[in-house]
Amino acid sequence: EFKLHKLQKILDDSQLILTSLGYDILSVAQEKTEQIWYCRTKKTDAKATFRGDQFVIFEGSKIDINASDTWIKSYPNSYKIRNEILAAQMGGVAIDDIVTLTKDIAFRSPNDAGGFAAGRNVNAWTTWKNENGQTMDEIMRKGD
Repeated sequence: EFKLHKLQKILDDSQLILTSLGYDILSVAQEKTEQIWYCRTKKTDAKATFRGDQFVIFEGSKIDINASDTWIKSYPNSYKIRNEILAAQMGGVAIDDIVTLTKDIAFRSPNDAGGFAAGRNVNAWTTWKNENGQTMDEIMRKGD
């Protein structure tokens, strides 16, 4: 499963080159292979996918600006980065403590992305789920 992400990176690079030459032939095929993952809490509704060696939360995802006190104390640097990203995304304004992302945000791992989205420490294997409600653990580790 993880080798698919390396292949996806090759396809992304190939698509960039072909598109710049005027041949947009990989867009449709690429969209079909992209696995979408969801992180949902009371106020957070984030959508993401693997793109090469990054885990990307999509533009339009809704992020609760609140974070747990234990996560803030345990991961102050992550909390600081989260606040900087949210401040840049919302222009200083949040509606009902929710920020809607205005661009895709890339993270080095699903755990980092999950912490950002949920505002707390998460286990990506159980936090991120596909549209059928299956966890990453069920799909990637157990092979369902």
